[in-house]
Amino acid sequence: SQVAPVPRAGVAGAAVAALGVGLVALALHTRPFLLSHLEVTGLRQVTLPEVRADLGLPAGAYTWQLRPWILRSRLEADPLIASARAQLAWPGGLRIAIVERTPAALLLEGGEVWEVDRSGRLLRALPDAGGTTPVSVPGVGNSVPVVSGLPLPSPQAGALVASPALGPALAVAGALGGTYPALVARVTAAPGGAVGLVLRDGATVSYGDGSQAGLKTQELLGALAYFQGLGETVASCDLASTRTPACTVRSGPTSAAPTKVLSAG
Repeated sequence: SQVAPVPRAGVAGAAVAALGVGLVALALHTRPFLLSHLEVTGLRQVTLPEVRADLGLPAGAYTWQLRPWILRSRLEADPLIASARAQLAWPGGLRIAIVERTPAALLLEGGEVWEVDRSGRLLRALPDAGGTTPVSVPGVGNSVPVVSGLPLPSPQAGALVASPALGPALAVAGALGGTYPALVARVTAAPGGAVGLVLRDGATVSYGDGSQAGLKTQELLGALAYFQGLGETVASCDLASTRTPACTVRSGPTSAAPTKVLSAG
């Protein structure tokens, strides 16, 4: 058998390369490359501790050990986060940009309060505060409508609400716009799709199936202003037909007067 001699220059080159790799590895394990700075933008409802928990970063992690696409997938698994972007900031930083899902309504069912977005996805459960209907959502405010009457069997964050009545209820709530917080206590929804309102003064409003929500809302606001100008308080309004909207007014604190039909004009 024959053994070919290894050139001395080749041995020296390999040794230098190994030494270089070792020095680089040693340098990467020094303090400058420890993850020491986390910058997160886009937070409204989600908190920084929740972001840290979603990321699942081990203590003493080095920046070069992180994989942005893995961090992104972890963040987007959070029902409150619609999309996320992760970017390494050398030597020891990590930048996170988050787009949160926006709650379109608060669903009341079985003593629980759930945030839901416009697509029907349950975001998270909120404390009921001893049965008191919440009127303010952290990071959003008090403009989120409250919807009752929709069944939520075994609700879980991230699940979709199957009820077809959610869409009409959100359409009615959206048509109310900025008048909602001061005027409406909650939106009521029936499994069959009928939508109504309970106003803050106790009056009830029927929208029927929720179609033509914008027009019906204009009729409602006009009726309330009309009867307020007469010095009367509305007890209920039926807006199921925009051609013959009808309101019942109170003649006293609890008694109701005969129904008064508003003209279409």
